[in-house]
Amino acid sequence: MRILDELRFELWHPDLFHSRGAGVDWVRLSASGVGVVANSLESVRFEADPIEWIRCEECARERCGSGAYARVTRTASHLLFTAPDVRGRAPADVLHTHPLVLEHGALALPIDRWSALVDRAAEEGVALPPETVLEEAGWRELWAAWVSPLPPLLRRLEPRAFVETLGRTLPERSRERQAQALDGLVKLVRWFRSGCFEGRSAALLDPTAMRTRVVTLVLDEHRGDHWPAFAQADSGELYPAFGADLVLLIDPPPARAKAG
Repeated sequence: MRILDELRFELWHPDLFHSRGAGVDWVRLSASGVGVVANSLESVRFEADPIEWIRCEECARERCGSGAYARVTRTASHLLFTAPDVRGRAPADVLHTHPLVLEHGALALPIDRWSALVDRAAEEGVALPPETVLEEAGWRELWAAWVSPLPPLLRRLEPRAFVETLGRTLPERSRERQAQALDGLVKLVRWFRSGCFEGRSAALLDPTAMRTRVVTLVLDEHRGDHWPAFAQADSGELYPAFGADLVLLIDPPPARAKAG
């Protein structure tokens, strides 16, 4: 998952208008060091689900095949950008996922950055809604953000098949050495499967502020692939980790490590 921190506006003219010698400026929203979040911010319809963030620069029509989409939900601390839900859609109706979501698995925008963005956009004549118009993140959005650092094969899996498939990708010696970490991982995956946190307020916080330590699962020793999978408190509570810098805080805790 990639954090969208520094955001900037830019007025620009798409090729469509250059070729015709007419048209109005579009407002491009970019995240420093990450890329373009929206190429026509003034046209984004936040009541839609999923939201079309990248509009076709050839025809400027909504829902063109060149558009790019992301589902956006909120926690108490961040907005989460995840891939559109394709369940129940015919192949011809599947929407293109936002390229930044494809690249990073998920994006997170701090709520305070969004509030500042709303004020700055108003100065440009662009009306953005408060974060409260967006749905609260459910287990699917949080799951997608949690597993986003993993290889595509793993992050596309539903929780039911996740642990078994992950176990098969780890060498037996690695599984034995990381047995305790895998046990904690199983508990958290079971929690995600239950959907038991629906309706509760969740926030992504600094693990040091929560007095927890992040447990990293080594996926491939030779390539150095690893996953900061969860954080553990001294009292045994387990929380999903979103990278090394954020931990999902929810009450009651999702799981607890075995004593001793």
